[in-house]
Amino acid sequence: MTATELLECYLTTLSKLQRFSELTLRNHRSLLRRWMLFCRTKRNKDIDTAESEDILAWVDFREQSNCKVKDATIARDLCVLRTFYTWRWEQQISRENPASSLPEFVCNPYGATDYLTVDECFRMLEAIDQKEPLGLRNYTIIAVMWSTGLRSRELRMLSWEDIDLQDGHIKVRHGKGRTQRMIFLNERVHKDLLRYQRNCLGTRTGPLFPAIETFNAKQKGVRRLSGQRLGDIVKTAARAAGITRSIGPHTLRHTFATHMFEAGIDIEDIREILGHMVVAETTRYIHITAVAAKRLLSGHVAQTWQYGKESI
Repeated sequence: MTATELLECYLTTLSKLQRFSELTLRNHRSLLRRWMLFCRTKRNKDIDTAESEDILAWVDFREQSNCKVKDATIARDLCVLRTFYTWRWEQQISRENPASSLPEFVCNPYGATDYLTVDECFRMLEAIDQKEPLGLRNYTIIAVMWSTGLRSRELRMLSWEDIDLQDGHIKVRHGKGRTQRMIFLNERVHKDLLRYQRNCLGTRTGPLFPAIETFNAKQKGVRRLSGQRLGDIVKTAARAAGITRSIGPHTLRHTFATHMFEAGIDIEDIREILGHMVVAETTRYIHITAVAAKRLLSGHVAQTWQYGKESI
């Protein structure tokens, strides 16, 4: 069976057994034809002999193209390749699966909640005027959410007594399902909280981030931030940073999970930090980036090489 015939057999399987739409089938056909051309012209091989390092080269190729390809597009490419090579392996057409290191959730659809790049996060922080107490509060809010992945309500319910700046951790007392957990602070956000504590003009008891437009130590019964107000703070910072798409507090939670995975943190550890009961819930928060994909593929290439060397 030729490569073209094999491709059509694969697409027929997607259509009949998995009931993929015509649009999805066209996208798979288009991408796999480009993948066949790439393997033949750039890698001097066909798709039958492609290895993980060839998929890694494809990611580099897509990143370096004239028109910058977004991570979401690369993730869709990898989903198609993973689906294709998993099918080949399951049908015993191939003894190896060059996409086996890519997790199943690379095929998760991108939902309404996006994630921010590291550059976008820093731009949001830099866009906030920290000279005034209110600006410092807003800056610290975004820094904490980006660095901890806290839910909106969890952040709004934080009090000064939940923060241990000596040991550098936050105790989340109002987690989902009335659960509690401990989150350790990285060095940067630890310093941000220390600076916020030194310059905060309000009381050191009660809400960590009070819902007042001017910090006043004499004010009694300080209210907590509302969910709407927290959303406004994040959206305002995003607009000031030149980010035009819709951004909210939950975006920072997705961002935290994605950046942690990108950095090589085990998904089970990410689950615990986010306060999820099962890993399946955590995978919905992680978006596969080009950086994460290359790390996974490079790790697989290295393991394959090591195994080959040991077996000689």
